Amino acid sequence: MPEVSIINSEGKIKVIKCSLEVHTVEGFSGHSDRRQIISYLRRLSSKPENIIVCHGEESKCLRLAEYLHKRYKVNAVAPDIFETIRLK
Repeated sequence: MPEVSIINSEGKIKVIKCSLEVHTVEGFSGHSDRRQIISYLRRLSSKPENIIVCHGEESKCLRLAEYLHKRYKVNAVAPDIFETIRLK
């Protein structure tokens, strides 16, 4: 069963077991820049319904989410720090 480590409200690390299905995304790096992210999305055979842009400078995340929304007609968001997004 997959696990995730988080820091709780007391500043202690807590390991939580996750009841979820895990998929590996091949050909994508967490260090990709804007151009590489857009190129990756362009090559997907099935376009995602939702995209969460959450790594990088706030203004750049917002601009990328706006571009992806306009260009690919997907729900793309750049959440604020500590903003909660419920995944279904």
